[in-house]
Amino acid sequence: MVETALGHLGNAIMQVERVDPHITQMELGYTNQRQLGDGRLHILQPGPHAVPWMPYYGGTILRSQYYIIGGITELNYNIQSGGVQVMQNLSGPSATTFTENVAIDLDLVDTQTTQIVKTISLEKQIVGYQVSAGIFRFFGSDLWDVNIGAKNQEPLELGVRTTLEQGTLDLVAAAEHLSPLPCLKKVRDA
Repeated sequence: MVETALGHLGNAIMQVERVDPHITQMELGYTNQRQLGDGRLHILQPGPHAVPWMPYYGGTILRSQYYIIGGITELNYNIQSGGVQVMQNLSGPSATTFTENVAIDLDLVDTQTTQIVKTISLEKQIVGYQVSAGIFRFFGSDLWDVNIGAKNQEPLELGVRTTLEQGTLDLVAAAEHLSPLPCLKKVRDA
């Protein structure tokens, strides 16, 4: 989710893959063994010799400047809940509320020095409610079960994602000495 958050910044941040370099390492191994090709002939430098394998002179893997480490440190599904339900003869109203929270801790680390440049700790609370009224009755030989209500509940996963996006934005803004406000305004206006 943090990589996706950085991707939302467009071309402002260059990302390099370091989590799963297996394919890159395998292809570099094939290149070093002169086994990797692209179906064309290549001229070796210096000289006029054409070979079917791709020559490699090094330096094509870009270095990184920072990496982000950390994670979700709290995920509480119900830190507070309450409500009321009034029933008479299986009919009546009910109202409930609940509060969930998610927290993250992220560190921005300089790749060259391993110095922690910036840390961030964020928490988001998610409050939901449910209001309903219902009737459950027999009218003659017919059974009626009628429920009417409303429910507002932000998904917990969205709370995790938005918290990680906010933390990532704050870390990058601090590292580059920029204000995150223009990006936040753009997200809010979208």
